[in-house]
Amino acid sequence: MTRSLVLGAAAITGMLTVTFATQITTVSSASKSPFLTWNAKKHTATLSLVAGYTSANHTLNFNGAIAGGMIVSIPKGYKTTVNFSNKSTFPHSAVITAYADRSSEGSHPLAFRGASSLNPAAGTAPGATDQFSFTASRLGAYAIICKVAHHADAFMWDVLDVTRAKTPSFTIYAPLNPQPTATPAP
Repeated sequence: MTRSLVLGAAAITGMLTVTFATQITTVSSASKSPFLTWNAKKHTATLSLVAGYTSANHTLNFNGAIAGGMIVSIPKGYKTTVNFSNKSTFPHSAVITAYADRSSEGSHPLAFRGASSLNPAAGTAPGATDQFSFTASRLGAYAIICKVAHHADAFMWDVLDVTRAKTPSFTIYAPLNPQPTATPAP
């Protein structure tokens, strides 16, 4: 079973709304996911998180997704390793923080101990990689953001959902327009 955090067909980002066309893929089998693998017996998961994976949103994306278009669901208690890489031409980072803190403003306290790439404000250099690990110890929705100045405000955030499910899942939604247009939220 896959839970969706996208209400209707839109992800609401404070004052802006990005509308998504369709769900591209949901992966609930570790052997079929290019970005997420896991071992249910050991309660471990490995997420490949690639900043600037595509040119979408001027490379301000994780695995090609923007503005909550990627939902990584991890069961509570799983030790999660993130293999972070930056394919963009400028620095990016990865920080897992409260879902309400998905903008560039604020201090972005870590949702879980260790849930951040090194030097998140400065970012990981283009072409470089980093690895970090954390235990998903609390149920709820969290934001995966780039903490480099103003990147989260430019839609470089997605969702980590810690669930009661028995296995992880990975879902990507496709935006109607890869360069989102700002529209007032209702």
